[in-house]
Amino acid sequence: MSEASILLQDVAKRLGKHVKKCDCYDQNVCDFKTSPEQGWQPVLLSGHPFLEEVRANYRDRRVHLMASPEHLLCGLRGQLDTEMCSINRPNKVSCVTKATALLVSSDPRWPVFISSSGEPSETLRSLLDSSALHMAVQQLIRNNFESLHLFRDQVTVYFKPQKVDEVIAAIDTLSRLVGPFSPEADRIDLTVLPPQLHSLIPLIRRWAISDDGERADALDGAPPSELEELVSTVESHFGDIDQFLGRIENQDVSEVAAALNRLGECRVEAQLRLKRQ
Repeated sequence: MSEASILLQDVAKRLGKHVKKCDCYDQNVCDFKTSPEQGWQPVLLSGHPFLEEVRANYRDRRVHLMASPEHLLCGLRGQLDTEMCSINRPNKVSCVTKATALLVSSDPRWPVFISSSGEPSETLRSLLDSSALHMAVQQLIRNNFESLHLFRDQVTVYFKPQKVDEVIAAIDTLSRLVGPFSPEADRIDLTVLPPQLHSLIPLIRRWAISDDGERADALDGAPPSELEELVSTVESHFGDIDQFLGRIENQDVSEVAAALNRLGECRVEAQLRLKRQ
């Protein structure tokens, strides 16, 4: 077991969670190739993929931690309302690879990268000039590998902490950068649904989760009675749901349709869990 794996186990205990296996080939920490002859399975060339993860709520923030044998990735969901930006290293996964002359609070120590097809907005420039971001970068980036990545709805850091307290401190630092995270369904006007589907609104807000890992965690943590209610209630509205989706012509309700589809996917996964139980 690697030091990073042991550290993740200790962090999980601190957060009251368990470590789960994962298999995430992240171009920011490893090089790999795929080919149709090998069924598009990644073949590692160098580095290591992330093999373990922990998802948890910490002080009203949704935290996602992943560990490879060498590195830790810490991501925090929350409202940032800026375009993508990477500090100290480009983000190959998100194509945030365009080097700029931008600086964090006029400090030349860390290069700043933006989307390969974008230009920096005034919002981004203002964020880079903020003392809060400057303080966070000083605390989180301590060598040439470590990097901070900003997105509209989350912030992530790749780093090599040595102690649990360093990880918790990083989570606290990231949480000060972003506003509270509101689930996708909470940002959608679900009142446009026809009256016969309004009884599904609480279920949509609870279960229409697009992130596979978060949805799996929510299902794993729910009692069978709640899963049974999800399955039976959605099934009883199949006809009304099909009619609504079949009549959609207005793009203004496309997000609502997507939320209904996510609810349907979650119902299928809940049904599979109940059968296994």
